[in-house]
Amino acid sequence: MPEVVTKYPAVLIKELKDAGGICGEGYQQKILTTCPKDKFCRLPTGEICIYDYHDLSTMTQINSLEWHEAITNTPGMFSPYNLIVIIAVFGLGLLLGNKITK
Repeated sequence: MPEVVTKYPAVLIKELKDAGGICGEGYQQKILTTCPKDKFCRLPTGEICIYDYHDLSTMTQINSLEWHEAITNTPGMFSPYNLIVIIAVFGLGLLLGNKITK
């Protein structure tokens, strides 16, 4: 079941209610159990949790590293910066190891 981020959660919740969804009414959450009650909607096809962009850190399906990757368009651990640092440290290790063994 999806978690959705929007700048206007109240508008989306109203639209979902207008489409026949049950939103914010204390309906038993079966899958999205950690979704805040006021952000939860039950639709005939499943559950949905609507987050404001200020609430990104409370989402369960997308973590902060994934948000960073999406926003900066760089992969987390294997970013170009990290690759340069890893190569530099490896090279420095080779140089120091070579000096110590002589």
